[in-house]
Amino acid sequence: MFVINVFQVGVSTTCNGRCVYCPLTIYRDKWVGRFMEFSLFQRVVEEGVGAGVKYVHLQGWGEPLLHPQFLEMLMLARRHFSVGFTTNGVLLAGSLAKGIVKIGVDILAVTFAGTRAETHNRYRPGNDFNTILQNLRRLAPLLKASGTRIVAIYMMLGDTYRELPFFVKLAAELGVDEVRLSNLSYLPHPSLWLLKVFSKIFEPEPPHVLATIREAKEVAEKSGVKLSHRRFSPWEHLECPEAPTSTLYIDADGEVYPCVYLSLPDYAQRCFEEKCKKNPRLSFGNIREGIRAILKRRREFVGIFEARKKSDFIPPDPPEPCKKCYRLYWI
Repeated sequence: MFVINVFQVGVSTTCNGRCVYCPLTIYRDKWVGRFMEFSLFQRVVEEGVGAGVKYVHLQGWGEPLLHPQFLEMLMLARRHFSVGFTTNGVLLAGSLAKGIVKIGVDILAVTFAGTRAETHNRYRPGNDFNTILQNLRRLAPLLKASGTRIVAIYMMLGDTYRELPFFVKLAAELGVDEVRLSNLSYLPHPSLWLLKVFSKIFEPEPPHVLATIREAKEVAEKSGVKLSHRRFSPWEHLECPEAPTSTLYIDADGEVYPCVYLSLPDYAQRCFEEKCKKNPRLSFGNIREGIRAILKRRREFVGIFEARKKSDFIPPDPPEPCKKCYRLYWI
């Protein structure tokens, strides 16, 4: 059976941003914001050590830097694993930034949706573009001196993709090592369909998007920045980039899921090929029960992916909760 190498831990389900495409914004009238208790995080670390986990990434449906004990969590995790986190970048300043530099971090990922404040702030209200740039300019040299890999997550939307070549140049100036393109893999509302840049199933990848990416790659090569991306036309793969056979997602309450997308509340819907429906969450139990109980409950789920990978011809269907998820189609 597959080994668990990665714990993704959602230490916060509250955020200081209001991104237009995020379920926290779409379902703000129902969403419950909370922080993981430090004692629970200690248990997560203990179970991770017992399971042989190598890497822990602090990211979920919320901003991890809002957690009042984020630095303590980072310090504890760093004693046992390689550690990274994803942030909107607004709080990467002051004593928090100094603490991160002192403790150290292996991967720092910051999310963007444009190369200009006008574009970025339109899609990510509350995440001021100029503040993020100022924070990164101050912090990046200090982190890179200690070996931190800095990744810029760039959201490809209806008009932001056109700014990509300019963003790659900006990222190089900021000291970013990699620009990773992100799609609207999860659409919680049909209105967001108009923002996506990828095509429908069986349609070719949009030529205008590919042309922009080619231009951006030329800039990346000249700037020494890695540019990575998935597909822009859905094509089913044997396993999605969330790597559920080797990764577990643990939310702020300690519930364990195959991935962050299957941890959403039952009232949340998933839109796929212009049709939307509610998608029940899939929990393997709570980490407080111990990693052995979790691994036992996930055997059937993981076994399906194992059979798909071993198939020589037509693979078995994916697990029911994974059907009609764009991540499985490498978006």
